[in-house]
Amino acid sequence: MRRVFRLAVLCALATCVACGSSYKGSSKVDFVARADAVCTRYNGLSAQATSDLKNPTPAQQVAAIKTKIVPLFAREQAELRALKPPAADRKQVKQVLDALKAAGDDLSRNTEAFVRSGGASAYVARAGNLALGYGFKVCGVSASR
Repeated sequence: MRRVFRLAVLCALATCVACGSSYKGSSKVDFVARADAVCTRYNGLSAQATSDLKNPTPAQQVAAIKTKIVPLFAREQAELRALKPPAADRKQVKQVLDALKAAGDDLSRNTEAFVRSGGASAYVARAGNLALGYGFKVCGVSASR
């Protein structure tokens, strides 16, 4: 059973090149539910990782984002990319995940500007809009507000 599971994960990670046209993916409802579960878990981990910060200074916010949030976001992205989207939605899901990655990359590179702006970022807004447009209920929601 583990071998079958590993093969399915490897197939998804390799964008199913080796799977050929037999790629089916999951239903959109199932995919969104699984992705939102990943995002919910990482939202909780992010809250836990920063729970010790009460009224943080901008410097503390930058440090927390760089050392705690960015690594969590990278792990979250890896888990989301490992999920198998519906075959018909692969292109749209890739756009959402690419936009989320771009938002994370921007956050990592421009943390000080992100903090100064109060969390405003064109990359974050785009990722949130694409995620909500696809139908995510958790992933990207905080990014769009």
